[in-house]
Amino acid sequence: MSSSLTFPSRYEPLRRLGTGGGGEVWAVLDRVTREELALKVLAEGASEHEMTALVREAIALSGLEGLGVPRVMRFGRLPGSGRPYMVRELVLGTSLEALMGTDAPSERVLRALVRAAEQLTLVHRAGFFHGDVKPANIIVGLDGEATLVDLGLAAPWRDAGTTAQGLTPRYAAPELLSGGPLTVRAEVYALGVALRESVERGGSSLNSDRMRSLLTVAQRATAVSADARYPSADEFASALRRAAGLERRDRPVDPTLIWPIVGIEAIASRLITAVIRLGQGQVLLVSGDAGSGRSVLLRRLAWSLGVEDKPLIWVDEYLACHVEAVRTELRAHPSLEDLTLLVDDADSVDADVRDAIANARASGAAVVSVGEQTFGGAAERFQLPRLAEHTALEILKRAVPSLTPSTASQLIEAAHGLPGQLKCFVGRLASSPVVSDDDVQRLLSGLDDEATAEELGVDPLARALDLLARGRFKLAERALERVTEGDRLVIAVAKARLAVGMGDGTTAMA
Repeated sequence: MSSSLTFPSRYEPLRRLGTGGGGEVWAVLDRVTREELALKVLAEGASEHEMTALVREAIALSGLEGLGVPRVMRFGRLPGSGRPYMVRELVLGTSLEALMGTDAPSERVLRALVRAAEQLTLVHRAGFFHGDVKPANIIVGLDGEATLVDLGLAAPWRDAGTTAQGLTPRYAAPELLSGGPLTVRAEVYALGVALRESVERGGSSLNSDRMRSLLTVAQRATAVSADARYPSADEFASALRRAAGLERRDRPVDPTLIWPIVGIEAIASRLITAVIRLGQGQVLLVSGDAGSGRSVLLRRLAWSLGVEDKPLIWVDEYLACHVEAVRTELRAHPSLEDLTLLVDDADSVDADVRDAIANARASGAAVVSVGEQTFGGAAERFQLPRLAEHTALEILKRAVPSLTPSTASQLIEAAHGLPGQLKCFVGRLASSPVVSDDDVQRLLSGLDDEATAEELGVDPLARALDLLARGRFKLAERALERVTEGDRLVIAVAKARLAVGMGDGTTAMA
């Protein structure tokens, strides 16, 4: 379909979705899963800055999964040309820019703009600036839902703003054009320009009073002085909703869906270095407590190796139970001696898949395994540390800004430095009426009740570890009885700790 591109054998090109100076985006069919996905490929001779932007986009998207933003599947380089690419979920719909150029009802445009502003609020809470807010980067589905896309210019949150990575002048706030920092109010400015354009294009369908109200909102959002604008995208959304006469959606957002990606850079860098040093047929076990973030790091590792053009196969939850798909991926590599297999949740892969990986390792492939499965090779171990307190505080600040310092401290102490456990606690707060520190304490204390813990969906292994740390051995025993999956070594150690606590040294040794 394309004379200039050779696609990876796993992906069948279907149609080109868009093109620009930085590259192009294609709809592709995953021949393994039969899913239709989007493949974004950079232009010939892409700079280091552009490749960094590709990874930056993936990092931003990974902190926002669950909001409808596209999930990143793969990284790599195209055969032949070596051009970097990223595969992500395909967002179906029409850009707000295209919608504004049609006879679409103005209410649909305004509703989509409100929802985009609400989603931008969540991007900010997750610890990012979008970096390039404009109608072309807002996709509107048939259901009216708006999705922010193209986060290649996303920048980490800084309270005082951060350096803009790129600008679309038409939507850039005045201070950005003069070298000022990217801030929330600068992104509100871009929303205001989009609102003004939508009113000007669709004004014939609006009565004069509503048009005046909408232009008043746009005027404040695009004030020359940043201090005069709405202080947040959420306040802009509220003002726009009122001016447009749209109903308010009382649909609370689970804060765990916008879980901030914080404190991962140093440990990710160490893991990449350890993997690059692996020799042929060697195995690296990525170890850590349940909830320590091993799978997140493995995915980040897959992106980094892919962009560096390191041959790899990522055995995710799909490949873990489809041996023919694994064999197909292996056949795409003439030599296995430079190949790295990344195996998530290695202890739960099918026996046939385990044998295929073991055979590949015997033929020279290196293996990085989350779990205790060594696939018949000698293994090194990479131990994940627990969260530092300042990192945990930063995560909570982003996920739930309203938490008081004492509440945050209670949660961090109860989570024992495990990001998965911390995320679990935040999820419970979101589903419970909590208005004070006493409510938080009662909620955490309520976990001592088995029915309450099960109703809240608490991971039984994480709960057992928490109870063991607090010396609640009878409760820990009941929690361990509910454990049906997880890291086998962690489960074995937990049972040994329980036996010691119950005074049964023989069982502990066994």
